[in-house]
Amino acid sequence: ITSTAHSGTGRTSAREARCRAWSAVAAGPVSAASSAPMPSGSSITAEAAVTRRPCQHTVLLVDDDPRSIKLMQIVLGHAGYHVLAAPDAQAGLETLDRERPDLVMVDLLMPGTDGISFCRQARQRPGNDALPLVLFTAMAADDTRQQALQAGADDVLVKPFDRGELLGRLE
Repeated sequence: ITSTAHSGTGRTSAREARCRAWSAVAAGPVSAASSAPMPSGSSITAEAAVTRRPCQHTVLLVDDDPRSIKLMQIVLGHAGYHVLAAPDAQAGLETLDRERPDLVMVDLLMPGTDGISFCRQARQRPGNDALPLVLFTAMAADDTRQQALQAGADDVLVKPFDRGELLGRLE
């Protein structure tokens, strides 16, 4: 699954998303907690026209929540990333082996295999020792972060997170 932006459709925005290697610039809150619109001035919609620059980096999202995947596809797609999505850990591991993304973002709580187990399994696969793994979760506990890092995650983001924080972590 890839996210694409269509120039000239919808409103224009004063925000700019730039891709330079692993960095992007943007600001504002990101939340997939509900389907209700976010406050004016901070919402992200599929119709929003954002300056898009080409980027060759591929991000794999592993999350069982379709709303969260859609939101992340919009944010990362507008920042110029090629976005792949998997609805669970098993599909994520298969996509990881087949597509060889540049970065993997995985949710902590999923049915079956959770994000921490995904990180362990991903690290055990050949060629993934330097692959950036970012775990995201609504649980801000220090022990969750410690478990994720011990399992091979490079970073942990607590939801809801700021769009600028998300894109800044990709630098």
